[in-house]
Amino acid sequence: MAEHEQRQITDEQFHDATLIWNYHQMGRNTWRESAHVAIAILAAMAAAAGAAHALPSMGVGADGRPWLILGAAVPAATLVAGWGRVTRILKLFPA
Repeated sequence: MAEHEQRQITDEQFHDATLIWNYHQMGRNTWRESAHVAIAILAAMAAAAGAAHALPSMGVGADGRPWLILGAAVPAATLVAGWGRVTRILKLFPA
């Protein structure tokens, strides 16, 4: 058979075929993944807000605060969602 030649299956073969896409499961996984990412974002925001509130009282200068706030947000999101999800979220932001 040629490399790009397509074959058609018979009706008998089609009825004996096994469904490989479970749309119900895919939808549930999509919602679960979206919720997990949303919770990771909320954890990062809570950590950033807490750091922004605490750092001035700790005597941290204004130049270092943004980096320390980011340094609090990323580990919080990583602990909640895992490194793989956090890297996918960070890729959404402009470089």
